[in-house]
Amino acid sequence: MDYLAPILVDECVTNKVAAMLREAGFTASHVTEIGRRGRSDPQQLAYAAQNGMALLTYNVADFQALHRDWALRGRDHAGILLARDRQYQRNAAGLVHDLRATLNHLADLHGKSEANTEWLRNNVFWITHTVG
Repeated sequence: MDYLAPILVDECVTNKVAAMLREAGFTASHVTEIGRRGRSDPQQLAYAAQNGMALLTYNVADFQALHRDWALRGRDHAGILLARDRQYQRNAAGLVHDLRATLNHLADLHGKSEANTEWLRNNVFWITHTVG
């Protein structure tokens, strides 16, 4: 099963990742592709939330803080996906592979189908390195 909810790829992640995600069957947009370059982190998360998109970023500290702030204010988002830039900065294919594997594992773990990504809502997940 493949996770098929749309993904907004943050500016700090190469736009190659969005293209590779689309090639792999995901619905994905890079912020620069949709005219959102230079927007603040809160603006990017708000856009993703309004459009039902999980947000993929290397900006761990800022988005963890945003997640906490939104939770305290009762604001909903479609999920935040965190990855370490030093692990993936030069390995877009590795990030796409590990993102797919992590999301599929989480969906299986939560007993959810690809059509139901409610388990990701208002949560933060780390993309983990997988072998194979």
